[in-house]
Amino acid sequence: MEQKILPGLNLMLEFVLDDIKQSIVKKQVRVLARNDRYLTAEFTSTEHHDNLGPYLFFNKPYV
Repeated sequence: MEQKILPGLNLMLEFVLDDIKQSIVKKQVRVLARNDRYLTAEFTSTEHHDNLGPYLFFNKPYV
């Protein structure tokens, strides 16, 4: 079934971090763009008081 996911739509995402606790994170995002099956989205909040905040701060990508 085709979903009508268009830019501007807010969605609730649930995902698992690859940290030791395998933390489950639930965040609201806003769809910015859609290309076939792929979406570009941004978090609607910049405050991450759950396990995502420390994960993003301490898990820097290797350069």
